[in-house]
Amino acid sequence: MKATEARGGRTENGESEERRMSDKRSQWLTPKVRDDEQARESLQGWFATVLPDERVRVAAISRPATGGSSETLFVDVTRDTGHAALTERFVVKVEPLDFQLNYSRSLPDEYRLLETLSARGLPVPAPRWFETDPAILGASFFVMDFVTGRTPPHRPSYNAEGWLHDAPVSDRRHLWDSAMQGLCGLAAVPAADVAFLSRPALGGSGIEQQLGYWGAALGWSTDGAAPAMLRRALGWLEDRMPAQPDRLSWGDARIGNMLFAGFDCRAIVDWELASLAGPLADLSWWLFFDDIHSSDQNLPRLDGLGDRKATIARFEELTDHSSEHLPWFMVFTALRLSTLFIRRLQMVPIDGQSATNNYAYRYLEQLMDSVPAQYSQETRAC
Repeated sequence: MKATEARGGRTENGESEERRMSDKRSQWLTPKVRDDEQARESLQGWFATVLPDERVRVAAISRPATGGSSETLFVDVTRDTGHAALTERFVVKVEPLDFQLNYSRSLPDEYRLLETLSARGLPVPAPRWFETDPAILGASFFVMDFVTGRTPPHRPSYNAEGWLHDAPVSDRRHLWDSAMQGLCGLAAVPAADVAFLSRPALGGSGIEQQLGYWGAALGWSTDGAAPAMLRRALGWLEDRMPAQPDRLSWGDARIGNMLFAGFDCRAIVDWELASLAGPLADLSWWLFFDDIHSSDQNLPRLDGLGDRKATIARFEELTDHSSEHLPWFMVFTALRLSTLFIRRLQMVPIDGQSATNNYAYRYLEQLMDSVPAQYSQETRAC
């Protein structure tokens, strides 16, 4: 299921990019690559094959309000067993072909990961079926359960208005801790259970593989002409890569990719960037987006939501994992997001934005002006 995507930052004149882009939300949506009625007819026959003992009708198809990495369909299916009829909503994620944000992705591995995490009782949408035949929708796709829930709004930021903003402090604190437990619970997944995420052609360890992946993605998204500051950051990361055990990384760890029932985290969604880079990759991503929705927009963080210090402390408490190498991972996160932003601009240009004028680039630029002096070669020792 595609949850809302976070965007933020500030333009050079101080205007909030979050607000400025709110009227251009459609620019960030994955373009429709198939007609909804044709998809409904195709899926009508397909659901009849996977639910052969029921009379099945695809009643409606809709799409999420936001999303940028793959085409996602909400499919309402009426199922009649002969005793009762019910309508159930499923989510269909279609493998991106022409409209490709990520350098590469494995839809089968994403589905397998959902199977693995669901079997462990972790809060993810339950996967139902995987289809490889492109004759149905023009590409492979998988189907998972629809999870009813809500995400904190991001346009404008949840720190400015919306249901979380209007909630009592005690409820906000409960939501934050539930989100942290969901995030940190991933660190307990045994590496052996997710070994299929390994990409040995890119390097030895999970971190080395991810650095190799994002170096290749940067070259791909810039046609080999990456901005000098991004090349400098990549070199800095390569020279100071910490030794860390392979562990699961969600890849897109942010509160906007969680669904809440009341103030309890009910589902963690969007797994296409999952890897073996480990929990610090997720913590740094989480902190980046927390900044985007608060200090980067000159917004005070809502009372009840943990600040940077509290988040790091809770992470260490729940995962028993040191944050010693967090400065390295913050640079890594900013490089990843800068690369994604460049690719996104190639696909859907946005007025006033460029490879060197966007929130991710500016964030990375600030880090490269401060982190190298703090993070010495000696810090790498484990």
